[in-house]
This record gives sequence, structure tokens and C-alpha cells, in this order.
Amino acid sequence: MILLSIPRKLTEMKPFIKIVLIVVLCFSLTTCCPKVNCLGSNEIQFYNFSQSEMNLITIHTYKSNTNLSTLVDSLSQRIPGPASVNGNTYYTGFLTTEIDGNYDYKIKIVSTGQNFVVDHFEKVKATCNECFPFGHDTFDTVGNYQINGKPATGNAIRIYKR
Repeated sequence: MILLSIPRKLTEMKPFIKIVLIVVLCFSLTTCCPKVNCLGSNEIQFYNFSQSEMNLITIHTYKSNTNLSTLVDSLSQRIPGPASVNGNTYYTGFLTTEIDGNYDYKIKIVSTGQNFVVDHFEKVKATCNECFPFGHDTFDTVGNYQINGKPATGNAIRIYKR
């Protein structure tokens, strides 16, 4: 009967076995680290509005810092039924591009005629893909902005009924 002795120290192992163990260890550490695209937001949330008010919105996109004089894009959008998170009900619309501070927006609720000018975006650094021991990725997203001249915060535009 032949008995094989198992090495007690890593230094006693053959070089090939060391490499295999290191590769297996690296793969096992990285498999729990999903890599996803780090995205900001293109979402507009409308709070305290009724379904009939949220039937249709228009969004006009302007080059930033032009006092809404350089139109880049416009669209009309039907808003689906409400969503609810933590007891807060809201309706969601979407911009055609990610909010990045290069544009100002004029959002109109067609049924009420209300206009909301959204501008003065400030970028902040956010993290994603956090994974030990490899760290994380960073990306720019919106932190602060103004709606009709009043300060607002968050990476989604949040509009409240006046």
C-alpha cells in the first residue's frame, strides 16, 4: 500500500500546485463581485398628482446655461399608472438621456398647464461595484439641482404638486 503525504506548508508544494491554488483562490474571490454598468438616472418622479393629471407630459431639453433658448430635444410622453415605495405614491416619466448637467429641462403637465424648469445640476461622485478586496468603481451622478428656482436633491428629478 502506497501512502501519499500531504504537504503541510505551502512552501513544500510543487510550483504547479501553488499556481493552481492561487488561480482557484482568485476566481473564487472575484465570482462574488458582479460588474454592472454604473448608471445615473433619467427618471422624473411626480408626487401628489392624480392619474387624470398625469395623463400626458411634455419634456423640452435645452443646452444648459442658455436661459432655455437653445432647444436640443422635445418629446411628449404618456405616463403609466403609479408606483408606490414606502407608502409614497408617484408617477414616473423618463428623459431620453441620463441626467448629466449638460442640459436644462422644461417639463409641462399638459392637463394642468403647470411648467417646471429643472436646472442648475451639480454632479457628485457615487460608487458602484463594491467588492472586497478589489475596491469599487466611481461615476458622476446628479446630487443637487433646482426646480423653478428652488433647491432639490437626489439622482432622480422629483416634482411635487404645487
